[in-house]
Amino acid sequence: MFMDLRFMCVFRFKIWWMTQRMGARGQEIPFETQFLIVEGRDDSHFGEEEGEQPASYVVFLPILEGYFRAVLQGNEKNELEICLESAGSDPFDVITNVTAHGVKQGLESSSKEEFHPSLS
Repeated sequence: MFMDLRFMCVFRFKIWWMTQRMGARGQEIPFETQFLIVEGRDDSHFGEEEGEQPASYVVFLPILEGYFRAVLQGNEKNELEICLESAGSDPFDVITNVTAHGVKQGLESSSKEEFHPSLS
């Protein structure tokens, strides 16, 4: 569940326009979120007074690959959802070629610690 975690996101509210939103619950994350940064607190620091724990941040950046695009959105259960869409005309071609190629490139680049497969 996504509760009491401060966040800032950028989302598309019109086809050509984006704006930001801030909140602390998953249901406050709008549809078409393109970028999300979440602030968390690590409770494992000893000897520090309460409220002075350093923040750690996590960035969610949905990407596109070939025919696929991804966006984030919250739901009524305060969960974060990833919405994937494909624009290919033949769904079997999209699944067979794009996904297999993307997965292969992703695995190869992550094993080399590069983490940036080319978009071809």
